[in-house]
Amino acid sequence: RMTVLPEGKSHGLIMFLDWSGSMSDHMENTVKQLINLVMFCKKVNIPYEVYAFTSEHTDKYSVDFKVGDLDLHNFKLMNLLSSKMSASEFTYASSALVHCVNPRSCRPDWFHLGGTPLYESVIAAMKIIPEFQKNYKLQIVNTVFLTDGEGNPVRNVLFSHTHTDGKEKQLSGYNNPDLDLGGGYGKEKVLVIRDPITKHEEKVYQPYGPELMAAYIKLLKARTQCNVIGFYVLSAREFGLVAHTFYPRASDHMKLKAEFRKEKYKIITNAGFDEYYLLRSEGLDTDDGVELHVKENATTRGLVSAFSKYAGNRLSNRVVLNRFIGM
Repeated sequence: RMTVLPEGKSHGLIMFLDWSGSMSDHMENTVKQLINLVMFCKKVNIPYEVYAFTSEHTDKYSVDFKVGDLDLHNFKLMNLLSSKMSASEFTYASSALVHCVNPRSCRPDWFHLGGTPLYESVIAAMKIIPEFQKNYKLQIVNTVFLTDGEGNPVRNVLFSHTHTDGKEKQLSGYNNPDLDLGGGYGKEKVLVIRDPITKHEEKVYQPYGPELMAAYIKLLKARTQCNVIGFYVLSAREFGLVAHTFYPRASDHMKLKAEFRKEKYKIITNAGFDEYYLLRSEGLDTDDGVELHVKENATTRGLVSAFSKYAGNRLSNRVVLNRFIGM
């Protein structure tokens, strides 16, 4: 159901899908959820764009960077789905996408899974989102990153170095004392990431993991004023290690793990995102293959129990869609 309010604001959605090798075990179910989100957008007439970020692509390119710039990894965005598509184009593209993420299918060379240039996609979003907002005259843009964790850290900075032969060379690293940009990031040195457009800057004391990711997300929000939602797809067995990253050491981690197995998601609020969901990949499948099992000569209580379990399974594997619509 949809209620249209006179004072309602216009929304748009941009999704960035992690197209890396580590996503291979999660990709099929994640793409099904992604298409659910897109179908919701189509139903309520919300403009959307879906990109996949990857380090693999047949096209080659080069960019001229200057001293003080961040040194980015090889990076490409593939525009997989778009509200600009016709109905037939969307049907073809989404069907091909579902086919290509099947573990037994063959992909074109340019569609192979690669590395995880997540930070590069956040930087690219700083340009993509304002253009998207302007083109559709949107008041609110919701940006979603679907990944299986942090990307390859973007923390190296380009600097100029004079070689012993007198020639000047451009090098990359975070141990150049002339720029005071690092050198191990001890107590006295930090990485400062500054947006040249907004002049907003973030200081990073541990340039890896959640702290580095949160810095880039905060820079993105400062540039675009968009809502940023993160979906971290992981298996139940991976949750134990990840939980130590986001929860205090004194937390009951056995209880958290049990809740994650049962509920199939956890909400994180200290990662820079407006909302950051740890999602159990085994619970993401949207297929309606859940059968209603009722024992012969079941009592009323037995019928209620069986139906509750059946309905619960159907609802739990739509957690991404339900949480997003709620926002």
